[in-house]
Amino acid sequence: MSNAPVLPTGWSERERLAELDRYDILDAPSEPAFDDIVQLASQICHAPIAVINLIAENREWFLAEKGFGVREMPLHLSICAKTIEHPGPVVIPDLRGDDRFASNPLVKTADGLRFYAGVPLVSSAGIPLGTLCVLDWQPRVLTAAQTQSLEALGRQVMQLLDLRLVKAAYERSESMNRQLMHNQPGQALLILDNQGRILACNPGAESALGWDEHELSGQSLELLFTAEDQARQLPQTLLTYARQQGHHQGEGLYLRRTSTSCRPATVSTPCRPSRTRLTDSS
Repeated sequence: MSNAPVLPTGWSERERLAELDRYDILDAPSEPAFDDIVQLASQICHAPIAVINLIAENREWFLAEKGFGVREMPLHLSICAKTIEHPGPVVIPDLRGDDRFASNPLVKTADGLRFYAGVPLVSSAGIPLGTLCVLDWQPRVLTAAQTQSLEALGRQVMQLLDLRLVKAAYERSESMNRQLMHNQPGQALLILDNQGRILACNPGAESALGWDEHELSGQSLELLFTAEDQARQLPQTLLTYARQQGHHQGEGLYLRRTSTSCRPATVSTPCRPSRTRLTDSS
C-alpha cells in the first residue's frame, strides 16, 4: 500500500500518480536547467540543501538536488510527501518542533535536519507532483522576498516540465510523419513549415518531382509552381486554406525538375501547428 497522502483537493492518489506518469520524468538523467534552479534556490535562501522532488508511489525521487547527495529516498523518510497537501508555501522553522516530523530519522538525530521550506509543483490540471524545497541543519526562517523567489522558481520548474511534454509530443508527431511519408511510396508527400519552406519529402515525391530530398530541403514551395501560378499566389492560397481548414483539395501545375505536369494535390495540416503536409494524390 502506498504511504503517499490522499489529497484533500478532491484528487485521489491514483489520479495524482497518473498525472505524474503523464510527464514521463521519473528516473530521467540530470538536466542542467533543473540543476540551475536548485543552485539558485540554495543561493537565494542561503540554504545548504535544495531539492526538486517528485512524489512517486513508493519513493521520493529527486529531479535535481544540491547538498543531499542522493537521487531518491523511501516515502517514510519524506518530508515533502506530507507538505504537498498544502496548496502554498510551507515553512517549518524547526522540524523537531513539528509532530509530523519530530520522529523522522532524518530529523531526530543530533545533527539532523532542522529547517524546511517548500513550494508545491502543481500541474496545469491543478494536481501537485512534488515540491521545490530548501533545507538547513539549523532552525531558521525565510524572508518574504525569499519565499516569493522560491515560489517563482517553483513555477519555472513546472514551465520546464510542460516544455518537456511539448517536446515529446513534437517528437512523436515527427516520427509519425516520417513513418507516414515512407510507408506510402506511391504518393508524393512534402512536409512544409508555415512559411511554405520544404522540410522533408518521401521517395514518392522524389520520383514524381524529379528532385531528391536534399535538393528540396529548405526550398520554397513556390519552386514547384509555374510563374503563372505564382503570380496568382496559388502557393500562398493553398497554404492559407490548409492552415485555416486543416485540409484542402485543389489542382495546380507542379514543376518537375525537367518538365511540367498537372497533378491533383491534397494539402493538410498535421498534428502540430508549425508544419503543413502536402500530398500529391496522383
